[in-house]
Amino acid sequence: MMGNHSSLAPKNGIAGPFLLNEAANEARRQMAEWADQQATLSTDYLVDADGHRMYRTASLQPWAIPLLLAMKLTGRKYTMYRAANLKYIHANINHQVYAIPINIIDSNPHIRDLATSAPVTLLVGWYFQLSGDVLISPEIDYLVLETRLEENR
Repeated sequence: MMGNHSSLAPKNGIAGPFLLNEAANEARRQMAEWADQQATLSTDYLVDADGHRMYRTASLQPWAIPLLLAMKLTGRKYTMYRAANLKYIHANINHQVYAIPINIIDSNPHIRDLATSAPVTLLVGWYFQLSGDVLISPEIDYLVLETRLEENR
């Protein structure tokens, strides 16, 4: 189920605010229950000798490094997920996670710098503060960033 958010105030995203109200929370809860029954875990990445994960499909790989640089998040671990792999991203309490839809990156080449803002997640076109498990769409490819620095960097 979707995690609780600390505020019901609008969260600003690329295209504008998204109101975190009870109706929206209930819709996400119902979607999460449906997704939980069909979720599959993506393992479509390779881990090199230094423990860095590299996505196996070249079609999405070019988005990762430029985005990391633009967000000033180089040195972070990342994983790329296929759209067909409907799943939850389980938030680790020890570090923040970002989920960025590839189609949003594509349509917004000048994505704003997140490094100076509060921890947020870009999910289905909107930024959210991540405070629990996050449901992602089966129709969008995602770049998932973990904000803990890699030990070998």
